[in-house]
Amino acid sequence: MKKSMKWILFGFALVGFLTLGVVPAWSAPGLLQLASRAGFWANDFPDTAMLIQHFYHYSSDEIWVGDGEKQESQDLTIEASFTRLVRAWHFGEDKQYQYVLEGIVPLYNLSGEETSRDAGDNFSLSGLGHPLIYTSLGWNNPTKTTHIQSFLIWQVPVGDSDIMNAIGGNNHALMPGLGVQERFGNIWLDGSVGYLYNFEDLDSDAKARDVFEVNSSVSYRFSAPYPWWIYMQGDYTRYMEGDDENGNNLGNDGHNYAIAPGIGACIRPNMTLDVKYTMDVDGENTSKGNAINVRFFWAF
Repeated sequence: MKKSMKWILFGFALVGFLTLGVVPAWSAPGLLQLASRAGFWANDFPDTAMLIQHFYHYSSDEIWVGDGEKQESQDLTIEASFTRLVRAWHFGEDKQYQYVLEGIVPLYNLSGEETSRDAGDNFSLSGLGHPLIYTSLGWNNPTKTTHIQSFLIWQVPVGDSDIMNAIGGNNHALMPGLGVQERFGNIWLDGSVGYLYNFEDLDSDAKARDVFEVNSSVSYRFSAPYPWWIYMQGDYTRYMEGDDENGNNLGNDGHNYAIAPGIGACIRPNMTLDVKYTMDVDGENTSKGNAINVRFFWAF
């Protein structure tokens, strides 16, 4: 497989942090579920500037309540766009180490329909989300069959406070984690684990739910003048209990299982396009919905 293809795959690093917290009858998927792709944890970024444009659409009209039973809920639609500027550097013997620095600017549009006639609970919100800073340090063996990365994500609360309060919280947040990749010829295995810690809201004692995630995917690479690949992704997300504005525990811990088939292709030597379809399959105190996740990558 061409070298350009290898680093383009990693160029799909980090979704712009849709760690969306809680809105009426809803709680979003975890960060790694949204961010990961086939080849996600490869140390194959080029030593240059890059742009990643991400589009996300999620819809739901059901939730899993505290006992895991499924119920109808308010029709919810989430649309998001992420503009991501990336720079990578390699160093060490045979350039086996990779350092990545990335800035992410998110835009959100949330809307919900009334649950019943004259209920008055429909809403529509749009705005600039809190920007995010992603940094990672990776290592791979000389044959590039084994890749390991440690990463840290910081949510900086300088965006629109109204949209962020609806999304989950107007707060700082940190997510450390670890990702690995193993290649067996055309079959690549990726896996990661991370913990998102939400600090208290800047304006009250409210605290969005912390999130623990385990993510994995298996992909198959097809050799061609412009290579392409297919994959299946699986995700487990555990939500810890959050606090209300007075600091009282909300008793809203829960979990979510999701699967996502996907396909991607190198459309030019320095460009790639990737699409996956995510389906929530089981949960507790979380929404049940489906999402389309599209990313375009361009190395200058």
